[in-house]
Amino acid sequence: MDNAKNIAKSTFALVIFALIGKVMGFGRESLIAYRFGTGMEKAAWTVAQSSTGLMSALITEAIATTFIPQLQKVEIQLGEKEKNRYTSNMLFLTGLIALTITILGGIFAPYIAKLTGGRFKPETFALTIRLIRIAVPSIIFASMVGVFTGFLQFNRKFAAAGAVSLPLNAVYILYLVFLAPHFGIYGVALASVLGVVAQVLFLAPNAFKAGFRLKAALNFKDPYAKEAILLAIPVLVSVSINNINTIVNKYLATGLGNAAVSRLDYANKLNLLILGIFIAAITAVIFPPMSKAFAEDDFLLGKQIMNGAVKAVLLITIPSTIGMIVLAKPVVEIAFQRGAFQPEDTIATAGALRCYAAVLVGLSINNVLNRVYYSIQDTKTPFYIGIVNVVLNVGLNIIVVNYFGIKGLATSVSVSTGIAALLRFYFLRKKIGQLGTRSYLRALLKTLMAGAVMGVFCYLTFFPLEQVLMRYLPLGGTLTLAKLGLLLLVVLCAAVLYGTLLYFLGFREVKDFVEYIKYKKDNK
Repeated sequence: MDNAKNIAKSTFALVIFALIGKVMGFGRESLIAYRFGTGMEKAAWTVAQSSTGLMSALITEAIATTFIPQLQKVEIQLGEKEKNRYTSNMLFLTGLIALTITILGGIFAPYIAKLTGGRFKPETFALTIRLIRIAVPSIIFASMVGVFTGFLQFNRKFAAAGAVSLPLNAVYILYLVFLAPHFGIYGVALASVLGVVAQVLFLAPNAFKAGFRLKAALNFKDPYAKEAILLAIPVLVSVSINNINTIVNKYLATGLGNAAVSRLDYANKLNLLILGIFIAAITAVIFPPMSKAFAEDDFLLGKQIMNGAVKAVLLITIPSTIGMIVLAKPVVEIAFQRGAFQPEDTIATAGALRCYAAVLVGLSINNVLNRVYYSIQDTKTPFYIGIVNVVLNVGLNIIVVNYFGIKGLATSVSVSTGIAALLRFYFLRKKIGQLGTRSYLRALLKTLMAGAVMGVFCYLTFFPLEQVLMRYLPLGGTLTLAKLGLLLLVVLCAAVLYGTLLYFLGFREVKDFVEYIKYKKDNK
Protein backbone atom coordinates (compact mmCIF):
# COMPACT_ATOMS: atom_id res chain seq x y z
CA MET A 1 0.00 0.00 0.00
CA ASP A 2 2.80 2.40 0.91
CA ASN A 3 4.57 1.58 -2.36
CA ALA A 4 1.35 2.26 -4.29
CA LYS A 5 0.91 5.57 -2.47
CA ASN A 6 4.48 6.57 -3.26
CA ILE A 7 3.99 5.73 -6.92
CA ALA A 8 0.74 7.69 -6.97
CA LYS A 9 2.39 10.71 -5.32
CA SER A 10 5.37 10.54 -7.69
CA THR A 11 3.08 10.27 -10.71
CA PHE A 12 1.04 13.24 -9.48
CA ALA A 13 4.18 15.34 -9.01
CA LEU A 14 5.43 14.40 -12.46
CA VAL A 15 2.06 15.20 -14.03
CA ILE A 16 2.00 18.62 -12.39
CA PHE A 17 5.50 19.51 -13.58
CA ALA A 18 4.85 18.00 -17.00
CA LEU A 19 1.62 20.01 -17.22
CA ILE A 20 3.47 23.23 -16.40
CA GLY A 21 6.19 22.30 -18.87
CA LYS A 22 3.68 21.52 -21.60
CA VAL A 23 1.81 24.78 -20.99
CA MET A 24 5.14 26.54 -21.42
CA GLY A 25 5.86 24.39 -24.48
CA PHE A 26 2.46 25.33 -25.86
CA GLY A 27 3.35 28.98 -25.29
CA ARG A 28 6.65 28.44 -27.09
CA GLU A 29 5.00 26.88 -30.15
CA SER A 30 2.28 29.54 -30.15
CA LEU A 31 4.95 32.26 -30.17
CA ILE A 32 6.82 30.50 -32.99
CA ALA A 33 3.56 30.33 -34.97
CA TYR A 34 2.97 34.03 -34.29
CA ARG A 35 6.50 35.04 -35.34
CA PHE A 36 7.10 32.70 -38.28
CA GLY A 37 3.75 31.14 -39.29
CA THR A 38 4.21 28.36 -41.86
CA GLY A 39 6.79 30.13 -44.04
CA MET A 40 10.30 29.29 -45.16
CA GLU A 41 12.03 30.04 -41.84
CA LYS A 42 9.65 27.85 -39.86
CA ALA A 43 9.96 25.02 -42.39
CA ALA A 44 13.78 25.16 -42.29
CA TRP A 45 13.81 25.20 -38.46
CA THR A 46 11.34 22.31 -38.30
CA VAL A 47 13.67 20.11 -40.35
CA ALA A 48 16.83 21.34 -38.58
CA GLN A 49 15.25 20.63 -35.21
CA SER A 50 14.35 17.14 -36.40
CA SER A 51 18.07 16.58 -36.96
CA THR A 52 19.46 18.18 -33.78
CA GLY A 53 16.81 18.83 -31.14
CA LEU A 54 15.23 15.42 -31.59
CA MET A 55 18.64 13.74 -31.53
CA SER A 56 19.36 15.53 -28.25
CA ALA A 57 16.07 14.28 -26.81
CA LEU A 58 16.72 10.75 -28.05
CA ILE A 59 20.20 10.61 -26.54
CA THR A 60 18.76 11.85 -23.25
CA GLU A 61 16.05 9.18 -23.31
CA ALA A 62 18.35 6.35 -24.40
CA ILE A 63 20.95 7.09 -21.72
CA ALA A 64 18.40 7.57 -18.94
CA THR A 65 16.61 4.35 -19.93
CA THR A 66 19.68 2.06 -19.92
CA PHE A 67 21.35 3.89 -17.02
CA ILE A 68 18.74 2.85 -14.43
CA PRO A 69 19.01 -0.97 -14.83
CA GLN A 70 22.82 -0.76 -14.89
CA LEU A 71 22.89 1.46 -11.79
CA GLN A 72 20.64 -1.12 -10.13
CA LYS A 73 23.22 -3.82 -10.95
CA VAL A 74 26.11 -1.69 -9.68
CA GLU A 75 24.36 -1.11 -6.36
CA ILE A 76 23.49 -4.81 -5.92
CA GLN A 77 26.85 -6.24 -7.03
CA LEU A 78 29.36 -3.55 -5.95
CA GLY A 79 27.59 -1.63 -3.22
CA GLU A 80 26.29 1.85 -2.56
CA LYS A 81 29.66 3.62 -2.77
CA GLU A 82 30.34 2.61 -6.37
CA LYS A 83 27.23 4.39 -7.68
CA ASN A 84 28.99 7.76 -7.81
CA ARG A 85 32.02 6.38 -9.63
CA TYR A 86 29.81 4.65 -12.20
CA THR A 87 27.67 7.78 -12.69
CA SER A 88 30.77 9.98 -13.11
CA ASN A 89 32.22 7.56 -15.63
CA MET A 90 28.97 7.62 -17.61
CA LEU A 91 29.03 11.43 -17.64
CA PHE A 92 32.54 11.50 -19.13
CA LEU A 93 32.04 8.63 -21.59
CA THR A 94 28.71 9.80 -22.98
CA GLY A 95 30.04 13.38 -23.09
CA LEU A 96 32.94 12.25 -25.31
CA ILE A 97 30.58 10.33 -27.58
CA ALA A 98 28.25 13.32 -27.81
CA LEU A 99 31.17 15.65 -28.57
CA THR A 100 32.22 13.39 -31.44
CA ILE A 101 28.67 13.34 -32.81
CA THR A 102 28.51 17.14 -32.53
CA ILE A 103 31.74 17.64 -34.50
CA LEU A 104 30.63 15.18 -37.18
CA GLY A 105 27.20 16.82 -37.28
CA GLY A 106 28.75 20.21 -38.00
CA ILE A 107 31.01 18.83 -40.70
CA PHE A 108 28.34 16.75 -42.42
CA ALA A 109 25.44 19.20 -41.92
CA PRO A 110 24.73 19.38 -45.70
CA TYR A 111 24.30 15.61 -45.85
CA ILE A 112 22.09 15.60 -42.74
CA ALA A 113 19.97 18.33 -44.29
CA LYS A 114 19.78 16.25 -47.49
CA LEU A 115 18.42 13.29 -45.51
CA THR A 116 15.79 15.32 -43.66
CA GLY A 117 14.97 18.19 -46.01
CA GLY A 118 16.27 17.04 -49.37
CA ARG A 119 13.15 18.04 -51.28
CA PHE A 120 13.36 21.68 -50.19
CA LYS A 121 14.00 24.50 -52.63
CA PRO A 122 17.66 25.69 -52.61
CA GLU A 123 17.07 28.77 -50.43
CA THR A 124 15.24 26.80 -47.72
CA PHE A 125 17.79 23.99 -47.94
CA ALA A 126 20.71 26.39 -47.39
CA LEU A 127 18.98 27.92 -44.35
CA THR A 128 18.42 24.42 -42.93
CA ILE A 129 22.16 23.67 -43.10
CA ARG A 130 23.03 26.88 -41.23
CA LEU A 131 20.46 26.17 -38.52
CA ILE A 132 21.74 22.60 -38.04
CA ARG A 133 25.27 23.88 -37.45
CA ILE A 134 24.08 26.39 -34.86
CA ALA A 135 21.90 23.89 -32.96
CA VAL A 136 24.02 20.71 -33.06
CA PRO A 137 26.07 21.45 -29.85
CA SER A 138 22.89 20.79 -27.85
CA ILE A 139 23.74 17.08 -28.21
CA ILE A 140 26.73 17.46 -25.84
CA PHE A 141 24.61 18.85 -23.02
CA ALA A 142 21.79 16.39 -23.75
CA SER A 143 24.12 13.52 -22.77
CA MET A 144 24.57 15.14 -19.36
CA VAL A 145 20.83 15.61 -19.00
CA GLY A 146 20.35 11.90 -19.70
CA VAL A 147 22.77 10.79 -16.96
CA PHE A 148 21.43 13.23 -14.36
CA THR A 149 17.83 12.32 -15.20
CA GLY A 150 18.54 8.60 -14.81
CA PHE A 151 20.34 9.18 -11.49
CA LEU A 152 17.45 11.25 -10.11
CA GLN A 153 14.79 8.76 -11.23
CA PHE A 154 16.78 5.88 -9.72
CA ASN A 155 16.84 7.73 -6.41
CA ARG A 156 13.08 8.38 -6.64
CA LYS A 157 13.56 12.14 -7.15
CA PHE A 158 10.86 12.22 -9.81
CA ALA A 159 9.78 15.83 -9.25
CA ALA A 160 13.23 17.22 -10.09
CA ALA A 161 13.56 14.98 -13.15
CA GLY A 162 10.01 15.79 -14.24
CA ALA A 163 10.62 19.54 -14.09
CA VAL A 164 13.51 19.37 -16.57
CA SER A 165 11.47 20.87 -19.42
CA LEU A 166 10.84 24.10 -17.48
CA PRO A 167 14.26 25.73 -17.95
CA LEU A 168 14.35 24.68 -21.62
CA ASN A 169 11.00 26.27 -22.39
CA ALA A 170 11.81 29.33 -20.29
CA VAL A 171 14.86 30.07 -22.47
CA TYR A 172 12.82 29.68 -25.66
CA ILE A 173 10.00 31.92 -24.41
CA LEU A 174 12.33 34.66 -23.20
CA TYR A 175 14.02 34.70 -26.59
CA LEU A 176 10.79 34.66 -28.61
CA VAL A 177 9.22 37.46 -26.56
CA PHE A 178 12.18 39.84 -26.30
CA LEU A 179 14.81 39.02 -28.92
CA ALA A 180 13.14 37.23 -31.85
CA PRO A 181 12.32 40.49 -33.72
CA HIS A 182 16.07 41.29 -33.76
CA PHE A 183 17.75 37.92 -34.38
CA GLY A 184 15.03 35.91 -36.13
CA ILE A 185 15.17 32.18 -36.69
CA TYR A 186 18.95 31.98 -36.08
CA GLY A 187 18.35 32.99 -32.49
CA VAL A 188 15.77 30.20 -32.11
CA ALA A 189 18.50 27.68 -33.06
CA LEU A 190 20.88 29.21 -30.51
CA ALA A 191 18.12 29.21 -27.87
CA SER A 192 17.73 25.45 -28.40
CA VAL A 193 21.36 25.01 -27.25
CA LEU A 194 21.13 27.42 -24.33
CA GLY A 195 17.90 25.73 -23.24
CA VAL A 196 19.65 22.37 -22.83
CA VAL A 197 22.50 24.10 -20.97
CA ALA A 198 19.86 25.51 -18.62
CA GLN A 199 18.56 21.96 -18.07
CA VAL A 200 22.05 20.80 -17.00
CA LEU A 201 22.39 23.73 -14.60
CA PHE A 202 18.97 22.86 -13.16
CA LEU A 203 19.57 19.11 -12.76
CA ALA A 204 23.13 19.16 -11.40
CA PRO A 205 22.29 20.71 -7.97
CA ASN A 206 19.34 18.33 -7.59
CA ALA A 207 21.61 15.37 -8.36
CA PHE A 208 24.07 16.57 -5.67
CA LYS A 209 21.20 16.82 -3.19
CA ALA A 210 20.30 13.21 -4.07
CA GLY A 211 23.81 12.07 -3.13
CA PHE A 212 25.81 12.37 -6.35
CA ARG A 213 29.46 13.35 -6.02
CA LEU A 214 31.58 13.83 -9.13
CA LYS A 215 34.60 11.54 -9.28
CA ALA A 216 37.65 11.71 -11.54
CA ALA A 217 36.58 8.59 -13.39
CA LEU A 218 37.13 7.91 -17.08
CA ASN A 219 37.27 4.16 -17.54
CA PHE A 220 36.67 2.88 -21.07
CA LYS A 221 36.87 -0.72 -19.78
CA ASP A 222 34.16 -0.40 -17.12
CA PRO A 223 31.89 -3.40 -17.97
CA TYR A 224 28.76 -1.70 -16.56
CA ALA A 225 29.31 1.48 -18.58
CA LYS A 226 30.15 -0.49 -21.72
CA GLU A 227 27.01 -2.56 -21.34
CA ALA A 228 24.86 0.55 -20.76
CA ILE A 229 26.25 2.26 -23.88
CA LEU A 230 25.87 -0.86 -26.02
CA LEU A 231 22.30 -1.28 -24.76
CA ALA A 232 21.64 2.40 -25.49
CA ILE A 233 22.25 1.92 -29.22
CA PRO A 234 19.21 -0.29 -29.91
CA VAL A 235 17.26 1.65 -27.27
CA LEU A 236 18.06 4.83 -29.17
CA VAL A 237 16.38 3.37 -32.24
CA SER A 238 13.43 1.77 -30.48
CA VAL A 239 12.48 4.81 -28.36
CA SER A 240 12.95 7.11 -31.34
CA ILE A 241 10.62 5.28 -33.71
CA ASN A 242 7.94 7.97 -33.65
CA ASN A 243 10.59 10.61 -34.17
CA ILE A 244 12.15 8.67 -37.04
CA ASN A 245 8.69 8.30 -38.56
CA THR A 246 8.11 12.01 -38.07
CA ILE A 247 11.42 12.84 -39.77
CA VAL A 248 10.49 10.63 -42.73
CA ASN A 249 7.11 12.34 -42.92
CA LYS A 250 8.74 15.77 -42.88
CA TYR A 251 11.20 14.72 -45.59
CA LEU A 252 8.35 13.70 -47.88
CA ALA A 253 6.38 16.81 -46.87
CA THR A 254 9.26 19.04 -48.04
CA GLY A 255 8.21 18.13 -51.56
CA LEU A 256 4.74 19.53 -50.86
CA GLY A 257 6.04 23.02 -49.97
CA ASN A 258 7.18 24.92 -46.87
CA ALA A 259 3.66 25.25 -45.48
CA ALA A 260 3.10 21.47 -45.54
CA VAL A 261 6.20 20.83 -43.41
CA SER A 262 5.21 23.45 -40.86
CA ARG A 263 1.57 22.36 -40.65
CA LEU A 264 2.55 18.74 -40.14
CA ASP A 265 4.94 19.78 -37.36
CA TYR A 266 2.32 21.90 -35.56
CA ALA A 267 -0.16 19.00 -35.71
CA ASN A 268 2.40 16.55 -34.31
CA LYS A 269 3.32 18.92 -31.46
CA LEU A 270 -0.33 19.26 -30.42
CA ASN A 271 -0.94 15.53 -30.64
CA LEU A 272 2.02 14.72 -28.40
CA LEU A 273 0.86 17.15 -25.72
CA ILE A 274 -1.00 14.40 -23.83
CA LEU A 275 1.90 11.99 -24.29
CA GLY A 276 4.29 14.46 -22.74
CA ILE A 277 2.08 15.25 -19.75
CA PHE A 278 0.62 11.94 -18.61
CA ILE A 279 2.26 9.03 -20.42
CA ALA A 280 5.83 10.18 -19.84
CA ALA A 281 5.00 10.53 -16.14
CA ILE A 282 3.55 7.01 -15.96
CA THR A 283 6.50 5.38 -17.74
CA ALA A 284 9.09 7.32 -15.72
CA VAL A 285 7.52 6.29 -12.41
CA ILE A 286 6.88 2.62 -13.22
CA PHE A 287 10.28 1.93 -14.77
CA PRO A 288 12.48 1.80 -11.60
CA PRO A 289 10.16 -0.49 -9.54
CA MET A 290 9.40 -2.65 -12.57
CA SER A 291 13.10 -2.94 -13.40
CA LYS A 292 13.81 -3.92 -9.79
CA ALA A 293 11.00 -6.51 -9.77
CA PHE A 294 12.26 -8.24 -12.92
CA ALA A 295 15.90 -7.98 -11.75
CA GLU A 296 14.88 -9.89 -8.61
CA ASP A 297 12.95 -12.45 -10.73
CA ASP A 298 9.62 -11.30 -9.26
CA PHE A 299 7.75 -11.63 -12.54
CA LEU A 300 4.33 -11.53 -10.89
CA LEU A 301 4.95 -8.06 -9.43
CA GLY A 302 6.54 -6.91 -12.68
CA LYS A 303 3.47 -7.99 -14.66
CA GLN A 304 1.15 -6.32 -12.15
CA ILE A 305 2.99 -3.00 -12.56
CA MET A 306 2.86 -3.41 -16.34
CA ASN A 307 -0.86 -4.25 -16.24
CA GLY A 308 -1.67 -1.13 -14.27
CA ALA A 309 0.46 1.04 -16.55
CA VAL A 310 -1.16 -0.23 -19.77
CA LYS A 311 -4.66 0.28 -18.37
CA ALA A 312 -3.72 3.78 -17.23
CA VAL A 313 -2.49 4.49 -20.75
CA LEU A 314 -5.78 3.31 -22.28
CA LEU A 315 -7.73 5.30 -19.70
CA ILE A 316 -5.99 8.51 -20.82
CA THR A 317 -5.21 8.05 -24.52
CA ILE A 318 -8.56 6.74 -25.81
CA PRO A 319 -10.58 9.83 -24.77
CA SER A 320 -7.67 12.08 -25.77
CA THR A 321 -7.66 10.58 -29.27
CA ILE A 322 -11.42 10.94 -29.67
CA GLY A 323 -11.33 14.47 -28.29
CA MET A 324 -8.54 15.48 -30.69
CA ILE A 325 -10.53 14.13 -33.65
CA VAL A 326 -13.75 15.95 -32.68
CA LEU A 327 -12.22 19.24 -31.52
CA ALA A 328 -9.19 19.48 -33.84
CA LYS A 329 -10.20 22.72 -35.57
CA PRO A 330 -10.96 24.81 -32.46
CA VAL A 331 -7.85 23.44 -30.73
CA VAL A 332 -5.59 24.52 -33.61
CA GLU A 333 -7.40 27.83 -34.01
CA ILE A 334 -7.06 28.74 -30.34
CA ALA A 335 -3.47 27.51 -30.16
CA PHE A 336 -1.97 29.10 -33.25
CA GLN A 337 -4.26 31.29 -35.36
CA ARG A 338 -2.75 34.73 -34.88
CA GLY A 339 0.05 36.79 -36.41
CA ALA A 340 1.65 34.94 -39.32
CA PHE A 341 -0.52 31.83 -38.83
CA GLN A 342 -3.55 32.20 -41.12
CA PRO A 343 -7.06 30.55 -41.22
CA GLU A 344 -6.04 28.31 -44.14
CA ASP A 345 -3.16 27.05 -41.99
CA THR A 346 -5.68 26.21 -39.25
CA ILE A 347 -7.85 24.11 -41.59
CA ALA A 348 -4.90 22.15 -43.02
CA THR A 349 -3.24 21.62 -39.62
CA ALA A 350 -6.53 20.43 -38.08
CA GLY A 351 -6.92 17.86 -40.86
CA ALA A 352 -3.44 16.49 -40.16
CA LEU A 353 -4.12 16.50 -36.40
CA ARG A 354 -7.21 14.29 -36.83
CA CYS A 355 -5.13 11.77 -38.76
CA TYR A 356 -2.30 11.92 -36.23
CA ALA A 357 -4.61 11.46 -33.24
CA ALA A 358 -4.79 7.66 -33.36
CA VAL A 359 -0.99 7.38 -33.04
CA LEU A 360 -1.33 8.47 -29.42
CA VAL A 361 -2.68 5.09 -28.26
CA GLY A 362 -0.12 2.94 -30.05
CA LEU A 363 2.83 5.16 -29.22
CA SER A 364 1.93 5.33 -25.53
CA ILE A 365 1.56 1.56 -25.26
CA ASN A 366 4.88 1.14 -27.07
CA ASN A 367 6.54 3.40 -24.49
CA VAL A 368 5.27 1.24 -21.62
CA LEU A 369 6.10 -2.09 -23.28
CA ASN A 370 9.58 -0.90 -24.22
CA ARG A 371 10.22 -0.33 -20.51
CA VAL A 372 9.16 -3.93 -19.83
CA TYR A 373 11.64 -5.22 -22.42
CA TYR A 374 14.43 -3.07 -20.98
CA SER A 375 13.57 -4.29 -17.47
CA ILE A 376 14.23 -7.88 -18.57
CA GLN A 377 17.46 -6.75 -20.31
CA ASP A 378 16.04 -7.29 -23.80
CA THR A 379 16.81 -4.38 -26.12
CA LYS A 380 16.96 -6.42 -29.33
CA THR A 381 13.25 -7.19 -29.66
CA PRO A 382 12.11 -3.54 -29.46
CA PHE A 383 14.92 -2.71 -31.89
CA TYR A 384 13.72 -5.22 -34.51
CA ILE A 385 10.09 -4.21 -34.06
CA GLY A 386 11.18 -0.60 -34.44
CA ILE A 387 12.81 -1.41 -37.77
CA VAL A 388 9.57 -3.05 -38.94
CA ASN A 389 7.67 0.03 -37.80
CA VAL A 390 9.89 2.39 -39.80
CA VAL A 391 9.88 0.23 -42.94
CA LEU A 392 6.09 -0.08 -42.81
CA ASN A 393 5.67 3.65 -42.26
CA VAL A 394 8.02 4.58 -45.12
CA GLY A 395 6.24 2.17 -47.48
CA LEU A 396 2.82 3.58 -46.62
CA ASN A 397 4.15 7.15 -46.88
CA ILE A 398 5.47 6.62 -50.39
CA ILE A 399 2.14 5.14 -51.46
CA VAL A 400 -0.10 7.87 -50.04
CA VAL A 401 1.91 11.11 -50.13
CA ASN A 402 1.00 12.10 -53.69
CA TYR A 403 -2.68 11.25 -53.24
CA PHE A 404 -3.55 12.42 -49.72
CA GLY A 405 -0.77 14.90 -48.85
CA ILE A 406 -0.02 15.55 -45.18
CA LYS A 407 -3.21 13.72 -44.10
CA GLY A 408 -1.87 10.55 -45.68
CA LEU A 409 1.53 11.01 -44.04
CA ALA A 410 -0.07 11.42 -40.61
CA THR A 411 -2.34 8.40 -41.08
CA SER A 412 0.65 6.23 -42.07
CA VAL A 413 2.32 6.93 -38.72
CA SER A 414 -0.86 5.97 -36.86
CA VAL A 415 -1.24 2.67 -38.73
CA SER A 416 2.42 1.57 -38.47
CA THR A 417 2.64 2.50 -34.77
CA GLY A 418 -0.52 0.52 -33.97
CA ILE A 419 0.86 -2.57 -35.70
CA ALA A 420 4.13 -2.19 -33.79
CA ALA A 421 2.21 -2.14 -30.48
CA LEU A 422 0.51 -5.44 -31.37
CA LEU A 423 3.86 -6.99 -32.25
CA ARG A 424 5.33 -5.91 -28.91
CA PHE A 425 2.48 -7.60 -27.05
CA TYR A 426 2.87 -10.78 -29.10
CA PHE A 427 6.61 -11.22 -28.56
CA LEU A 428 6.46 -10.15 -24.91
CA ARG A 429 3.91 -12.88 -24.22
CA LYS A 430 6.32 -15.42 -25.73
CA LYS A 431 9.07 -14.17 -23.40
CA ILE A 432 7.35 -13.81 -20.00
CA GLY A 433 4.14 -15.81 -20.39
CA GLN A 434 0.53 -14.75 -19.88
CA LEU A 435 -0.04 -10.98 -19.88
CA GLY A 436 -3.70 -10.82 -18.91
CA THR A 437 -4.83 -10.09 -22.47
CA ARG A 438 -8.53 -10.41 -21.64
CA SER A 439 -8.27 -7.69 -19.01
CA TYR A 440 -6.66 -5.40 -21.60
CA LEU A 441 -9.42 -6.11 -24.12
CA ARG A 442 -12.12 -5.41 -21.52
CA ALA A 443 -10.40 -2.14 -20.59
CA LEU A 444 -10.12 -1.19 -24.29
CA LEU A 445 -13.81 -1.94 -24.95
CA LYS A 446 -15.00 0.04 -21.93
CA THR A 447 -12.82 3.06 -22.72
CA LEU A 448 -13.98 3.02 -26.35
CA MET A 449 -17.64 2.91 -25.32
CA ALA A 450 -17.29 5.71 -22.78
CA GLY A 451 -15.05 7.68 -25.15
CA ALA A 452 -17.57 7.46 -28.01
CA VAL A 453 -20.35 8.90 -25.82
CA MET A 454 -17.96 11.59 -24.63
CA GLY A 455 -17.07 12.48 -28.24
CA VAL A 456 -20.74 12.91 -29.18
CA PHE A 457 -21.21 15.14 -26.13
CA CYS A 458 -18.26 17.34 -27.18
CA TYR A 459 -19.59 17.70 -30.72
CA LEU A 460 -23.16 18.54 -29.67
CA THR A 461 -22.12 21.09 -27.05
CA PHE A 462 -19.03 22.94 -28.28
CA PHE A 463 -19.95 23.82 -31.86
CA PRO A 464 -23.49 25.19 -31.23
CA LEU A 465 -22.19 27.27 -28.31
CA GLU A 466 -19.26 28.46 -30.45
CA GLN A 467 -21.76 29.83 -32.98
CA VAL A 468 -23.47 31.76 -30.19
CA LEU A 469 -20.15 33.32 -29.15
CA MET A 470 -19.32 34.26 -32.74
CA ARG A 471 -22.71 35.92 -33.12
CA TYR A 472 -22.32 38.23 -30.13
CA LEU A 473 -18.55 38.83 -29.79
CA PRO A 474 -16.27 40.73 -32.20
CA LEU A 475 -13.36 38.99 -33.90
CA GLY A 476 -10.06 39.22 -32.05
CA GLY A 477 -8.59 38.43 -28.66
CA THR A 478 -11.89 38.62 -26.77
CA LEU A 479 -13.50 35.99 -28.98
CA THR A 480 -10.40 33.75 -28.77
CA LEU A 481 -10.40 33.91 -24.97
CA ALA A 482 -14.14 33.14 -24.91
CA LYS A 483 -13.59 30.13 -27.17
CA LEU A 484 -10.75 28.96 -24.93
CA GLY A 485 -13.01 29.22 -21.87
CA LEU A 486 -15.76 27.32 -23.69
CA LEU A 487 -13.28 24.63 -24.81
CA LEU A 488 -11.95 24.13 -21.28
CA LEU A 489 -15.49 23.95 -19.87
CA VAL A 490 -16.61 21.40 -22.46
CA VAL A 491 -13.46 19.30 -21.92
CA LEU A 492 -13.96 19.37 -18.14
CA CYS A 493 -17.62 18.28 -18.45
CA ALA A 494 -16.61 15.62 -20.96
CA ALA A 495 -13.96 14.26 -18.57
CA VAL A 496 -16.53 14.03 -15.76
CA LEU A 497 -18.96 12.28 -18.10
CA TYR A 498 -16.24 9.87 -19.27
CA GLY A 499 -15.22 8.99 -15.71
CA THR A 500 -18.85 8.52 -14.64
CA LEU A 501 -19.54 6.17 -17.55
CA LEU A 502 -16.44 4.12 -16.77
CA TYR A 503 -17.52 3.86 -13.13
CA PHE A 504 -20.89 2.39 -14.08
CA LEU A 505 -19.23 0.18 -16.69
CA GLY A 506 -17.16 -1.32 -13.86
CA PHE A 507 -13.71 -0.06 -14.84
CA ARG A 508 -11.80 -1.32 -11.81
CA GLU A 509 -9.18 1.44 -11.58
CA VAL A 510 -11.87 4.15 -11.68
CA LYS A 511 -13.97 2.36 -9.04
CA ASP A 512 -10.91 1.94 -6.83
CA PHE A 513 -10.17 5.64 -7.16
CA VAL A 514 -13.75 6.60 -6.20
CA GLU A 515 -13.68 4.25 -3.22
CA TYR A 516 -10.36 5.73 -2.10
CA ILE A 517 -11.80 9.26 -2.26
CA LYS A 518 -14.82 8.13 -0.24
CA TYR A 519 -12.55 6.48 2.33
CA LYS A 520 -10.43 9.61 2.71
CA LYS A 521 -13.55 11.75 3.08
CA ASP A 522 -15.08 9.49 5.73
CA ASN A 523 -11.83 9.36 7.75
CA LYS A 524 -11.07 13.06 7.94
